[in-house]
Amino acid sequence: MSFLDKVAPLETEADRGHKEVVLQELHNIIHHWICEVAVEKGLYSDVESAQEVGGSLFVSGSYKLSINTADSDVDTIFVGPRFVSRSDFFEKLAPRLQTHPGVTSMLPISDASVPIIELELHGVSIDLQFVPLPVNIVPKALNILDDNVLQGLDPSAARSLNGPRVNELISRLVPNFETFKPMTRVLRLWAKARGLYNNKMGFLGGINFAILSAFICQLYPSASPATLVAAFFREFKDWRWPDPVFLTKPYVTPLSESGLLRAEG
Repeated sequence: MSFLDKVAPLETEADRGHKEVVLQELHNIIHHWICEVAVEKGLYSDVESAQEVGGSLFVSGSYKLSINTADSDVDTIFVGPRFVSRSDFFEKLAPRLQTHPGVTSMLPISDASVPIIELELHGVSIDLQFVPLPVNIVPKALNILDDNVLQGLDPSAARSLNGPRVNELISRLVPNFETFKPMTRVLRLWAKARGLYNNKMGFLGGINFAILSAFICQLYPSASPATLVAAFFREFKDWRWPDPVFLTKPYVTPLSESGLLRAEG
């Protein structure tokens, strides 16, 4: 743990507090913009009355799992109402973000398999995705683990929403989160040191290591982090890939048959 804290220290409480303030500012920017879009499209008479349209900013990745370093990006997904399109997101929100005080860099990537806006706001690097739900008003207490939230989404939107869904499930399915965190930190550091940490290059990424770590934690619920790391390599060096690694029992729903929903594994 001393070595981990020396070479890859977690962010401090002050760092996390700053990020929380920045994320709240980002939420306010997007929500106000969505209210303006609602007025422009004739759904409401003014921005004040459009406040009820709602919308939530979810986080995923290492930030959600509390294993991020001070310089780590924050993966975010804003869930909004149906009348805001993806083209609105890139053609109208992106220019607004670019001129917002505190934004020092911004790169919209609209043609990716998962469209995203990369930006830096008050020194915090943020990857922002947008998911329009097929509703006019987004509930304040939106349960993203309810499979019905995927109804009516296109594959790209479903992939975006899958990020916070999987991270939330992992946090609930791991028997001891305090042993899961250092184990996952070690594995991420190991993979990065060997050039093996990169989804885009065909290697495992953060969410993949988190799922595999959670699986080992389920196998050895009372083991120490050091024992879990050893068990990780012992179990997976002989794993019969591509056999899946399941954290939960598979189940079938109408969404599964449509291809939008598969058992998390």
